[in-house]
Amino acid sequence: MADHPYTGSRAALPSPREAMAALDGARATMQRSRRASVSAICNTPLIYWGVAWIAGYVGAQFLPSVAATGVWVAVFAVMLARRHWRRLHPPANLIVSGWETRVRRAWWVLFAGSFALSAIASPVPSYVPGLLVGALWGIAAILYAVLLDEMEFGVLGAWIVVLAVALRLFVPDLSLVLFGIGAGGAAIALGIKRARHAW
Repeated sequence: MADHPYTGSRAALPSPREAMAALDGARATMQRSRRASVSAICNTPLIYWGVAWIAGYVGAQFLPSVAATGVWVAVFAVMLARRHWRRLHPPANLIVSGWETRVRRAWWVLFAGSFALSAIASPVPSYVPGLLVGALWGIAAILYAVLLDEMEFGVLGAWIVVLAVALRLFVPDLSLVLFGIGAGGAAIALGIKRARHAW
């Protein structure tokens, strides 16, 4: 038996078949971890985001500006608390490979960019910043789908963008409430579908 090329020990080297089996096992483990990560980001959270969008956009449509701002602050506070809880209680089969941290940073960039776009767009009718920010999140969903090969998420993002444009052009007076229901409802439906499949 030959010495190990790095340690000098006489440990047996794996055969090509054993090496391939080990690689296949590692790939399977990483795939399960990826599914767990994507599930944590894109399944049940879609339901929460959908409810948040409905509440926020309906409030923006019908409540005075101060009260509507309060609704949005409450919505984002709940979502941030939930994200923090998920970070403290990750899925048991999750193996962090590094891309999850980049996704979280990108989420914060998008979050801050939403407020920047709202400020840049003002002063305009109140529905314009809301639709603009919604379309931004739709575009982000499409990019996320491209990076992770998640076609359903890309379809959701495309629907959000098209809906924002259509409502801006054809139903501006009720655009916020219709956008909240249409985009938020679609997110809830996809979240339920993906969560049930994951179960």
